[in-house]
Amino acid sequence: MASPLSQPQGLHHSSGVVLALLLGFALIHSGGASLRYWGSARIGERAWRLLFAAISIPAASLLIGYFLQHRYDGIRL
Repeated sequence: MASPLSQPQGLHHSSGVVLALLLGFALIHSGGASLRYWGSARIGERAWRLLFAAISIPAASLLIGYFLQHRYDGIRL
C-alpha cells in the first residue's frame, strides 16, 4: 500500500480552481467596470453601483474563501 506522503507533489486540483475563480473574478470586475457608462446610462449611477457590488463582492468572497481553505495544498515553497 502506498502512503499518502509518497504521492508526487505538483499541481493540485485546487490550483486550477483558484486560477479559474481568479479569471472569473477578473472578467466580472473588469467587464463591469468597462460597462459602467453604458449601465449607468440605462439604469442610473446608483443602481449600476449596487448591481456591480452585488456581483463583484460575492465573487471576491468566493475567491478569497476558497483560497484560504486550500492555501496549504500542493508544494510548500
